[in-house]
Amino acid sequence: MRIAPTLLIVGLSAVFGSALAFGAVASSNGSTPGAAPTPRSDGVILEDRPITTRLASLGRGELGARPPAELASMLSEIADPPANVDDGLGPGTPRTADARRLLSAVGTTDLVLWAVPTDRDRVCVILWPIGGTCYSALVQDAALAWSFHELHAADGSLEHAWLVGVAGDEVSRVEIRLPRGLEDATLSNNAVFFDAPPGVADTDLLAARITFGDGSVVEQTLQ
Repeated sequence: MRIAPTLLIVGLSAVFGSALAFGAVASSNGSTPGAAPTPRSDGVILEDRPITTRLASLGRGELGARPPAELASMLSEIADPPANVDDGLGPGTPRTADARRLLSAVGTTDLVLWAVPTDRDRVCVILWPIGGTCYSALVQDAALAWSFHELHAADGSLEHAWLVGVAGDEVSRVEIRLPRGLEDATLSNNAVFFDAPPGVADTDLLAARITFGDGSVVEQTLQ
């Protein structure tokens, strides 16, 4: 499989979300921690709590798990994002020694999902070896942060699409709404992963239906 060397970062205006991808297309959502919740242009309101306080898996994860050596190099690419993102300081320095492997051998290509906190209370979520995104906050009420990744062939045609993210401790189920209906996403150790069916692009992932431990349900638009 040949991967086209293409990177597109979308949705960074007035929010925080530094994305990296090698041969993938990524877009993300996020926020500046410590600031009062402010609606984005699409009406989404982000929590004013650092995301690191919302994910119990950061202190747990897979015991004894250590990231591949290449992960440190990948993370260095997002330690210094464009100056017009967030406050210009970016996500901070990833604490690679505190990396946690949240999911292993997921999807049709046996991908691995890592979470790496930073010294600025961000969490960088890496879909290894495709790419990753750093988040600073969850979306208020939905308790979710997400990004899209697409794999394209050399001719630009879509080969695969994924939704990757994290959900708060209180979330018990995440379903993804496609034009044809709802499908379950994988939810484990706060990690959210959805392997889109063949031919489904990230723009076809319309919304997330989130079920909480108390039985309440909210639906969050993803586009």
